[in-house]
Amino acid sequence: MDNRLLDVEALAPLLCLAPRTLYNKLCSDPTTLPPRVKVPGTRGPRWRMSDVQDWFEALPLDTRPADLAVPAKRPGRRRKTA
Repeated sequence: MDNRLLDVEALAPLLCLAPRTLYNKLCSDPTTLPPRVKVPGTRGPRWRMSDVQDWFEALPLDTRPADLAVPAKRPGRRRKTA
């Protein structure tokens, strides 16, 4: 198992997020992120690499239902012709 600890700057690229977005998600909805660890003597949360990998494997591959995947595009307003 890989027990390396990742900080926000190391985890953000793995999640394809900006570090500031990761901080925002930590405050608004931390359940959408991997489980974090508080290490005494450090500032900010840390994540174990093994926990992040397990979290990735547990994610569903496609979160959209098939009937809501892409709505049909409606035609726009007709142009006035002279």
